Amino acid sequence: MTVVSIEEVNAALRLDLQNDGGSPVTFDDDRLPDVEMKLSQAEDIVRAYLKIEATDWPPDEISDRLKAAIILAFQALFEPDPKRPDPIADLHQTPPAGPLAGLLRLDRMPTLA
Repeated sequence: MTVVSIEEVNAALRLDLQNDGGSPVTFDDDRLPDVEMKLSQAEDIVRAYLKIEATDWPPDEISDRLKAAIILAFQALFEPDPKRPDPIADLHQTPPAGPLAGLLRLDRMPTLA
C-alpha cells in the first residue's frame, strides 16, 4: 500500500479518474493500473533517495512535504513534460537540484564519504 492515495493524486493533479461516486470511492478508470504502478514507483524513488526502507515509513507519519514529493515524482513518471526539467533526473546531479531535491533535502540521510 502506498503512502499517497489514489484520491490524493487524483485531486492534486486533477486527473479526473472515473469512479463510482460512492463512499468510499472506487475507481474504475482504464488508467488505474498505470496510475497505481507509477504511484508505487514514485514512492520507491523518494524512499531510495531518502535511504529509508518501506517498513520505516508508516503511512500515518508521512509529512505533507513528503507526500508532495511523491506526487511530484508521480507526475514526472505519469505525465512527462518535455518543456520542464525532469525532477527525477535532477536528483542524480551533483549536488542534487530541482524541486524534488528541494522538497527532500532536509529529510535525506547523510552519506559518509
